[in-house]
Amino acid sequence: MTKNDTRRLKTQQALTNAFFELYATNNIERITVNDIVRRAGYNRSTFYAYYRDVYEVLEKAEDELLDLVEKVGSELLYSLTQASLDQEFIVLFSFIKEHELSFPTIIRKHGFSFTSKLRDAVLRACEDQYPELSENDIQVLDQCLIYHFSSLVGMFSHWFENQGCIPVDQVFPLIKELSLKGVIPKLRNLTHPLDPVSDTA
Repeated sequence: MTKNDTRRLKTQQALTNAFFELYATNNIERITVNDIVRRAGYNRSTFYAYYRDVYEVLEKAEDELLDLVEKVGSELLYSLTQASLDQEFIVLFSFIKEHELSFPTIIRKHGFSFTSKLRDAVLRACEDQYPELSENDIQVLDQCLIYHFSSLVGMFSHWFENQGCIPVDQVFPLIKELSLKGVIPKLRNLTHPLDPVSDTA
């Protein structure tokens, strides 16, 4: 990568970061090009060298995240089916940390779309890795994945929205417990800690 390429990437990232800092607390309709370049420290001509308008900043950021989701699909499949569940959290946490500015905002405002793309990426990886699965198996798997990832994305969205309502070191152990043991036993243990947990409703 040349110095010019590095400079261009740095400039584009600065514009993207400025957009998401504004988008975190404003509707996109209220964000202007002037707002973005003023925060990023550039001029309007620089902005238009990278984007046609404010909406394209969001579109490109979402496309980049979804491309990365596609790449981590096989890693998530392996962690869900063969490795420790902790590995899934490592993959997801690394993904979140690498996109800690854009990810929370996209999750909060576009959670359902992101969940669907995450599910699709893992489902495609599963179909490639396990071609012997029947159509019914695939449909059941699809339901399992949407249940699992909807829960994960929902929890992350709520956590980001409430600025870390519980400490971060409690988030993944809680997700792991709910994933392995189910939410009903957890609810019953919280509300009736001395009562034995029953599998019957």
